[in-house]
Amino acid sequence: MSKPRALPAELRGRPMPALDTLDDAQIDTLAQLIREARRHQQQQLRHALDAALTHVPLLLRGAVRKILSP
Repeated sequence: MSKPRALPAELRGRPMPALDTLDDAQIDTLAQLIREARRHQQQQLRHALDAALTHVPLLLRGAVRKILSP
């Protein structure tokens, strides 16, 4: 049985050999947890950027946001 492809995509590279010991359900769960963690991290970064921009003069916020946004 082939392992799901979602995990290597979520890990953005080749998975560690130790992950070969996981079954398909565990790999799917791990991939989903990684996706959720990345989504949460992006949300937190957006909130942090918004909070930081409150210290920037209003007229410059758009330009600063463009520079700092990924």
